[in-house]
Amino acid sequence: MRRYLFKILYCSVVMLIILITCCSALSAETEYTNIKPTIRILPFIGKIGEKVAVQGSGFEPGEKVKIILQVGNVPLQWAEVETGGVAIADEKGDFKIIPAGGIPVAALFVETGLFVVRASGDKGSKAIAPIVILEKK
Repeated sequence: MRRYLFKILYCSVVMLIILITCCSALSAETEYTNIKPTIRILPFIGKIGEKVAVQGSGFEPGEKVKIILQVGNVPLQWAEVETGGVAIADEKGDFKIIPAGGIPVAALFVETGLFVVRASGDKGSKAIAPIVILEKK
């Protein structure tokens, strides 16, 4: 019985050492180069003119990202006022913008429904996210 308990204790210590080693490799100084770019629209369901936020992560630090809502054949660029039409990723590759006009009024000329928001960075990063535009009553 002692021998069995010793083996369990030994295996537990070995597993703990492996776990500590792996976790230290994932410390805060880990580079963010292997993270796939993603964006989220919050809320992702809304009516024309309602405020939304666009959050991105996994982009290159300092990357300038254009955010486009494709409405029919018309690409509508989303940005905050006085940003030059882009969001700039921080040192972790994250950004957040709240477009000044919310969901664009130009979307009124197209049926309501599911649309795609595209984010394209100047360093080659790309991501997409859905948005559902409801009829404003």
